[in-house]
Amino acid sequence: MERVLFVCIHNSARSQMAEELLRRLGGGRFETESAGLDPGVLNPLAPRAKPGKKKKLLHSVIE
Repeated sequence: MERVLFVCIHNSARSQMAEELLRRLGGGRFETESAGLDPGVLNPLAPRAKPGKKKKLLHSVIE
């Protein structure tokens, strides 16, 4: 199993969404975690991201 760490500045939305996306789409092949260089408060919209909006969410994560 491959281990993947997503790191961003605050770990408040994008790295957590990327972590969850890879966990869901990776078919159990990846162990994922996220971290921030200067951890902040979770963006309240991050947990509300819907799996059905994968293309838009993936685009946001890549930006």
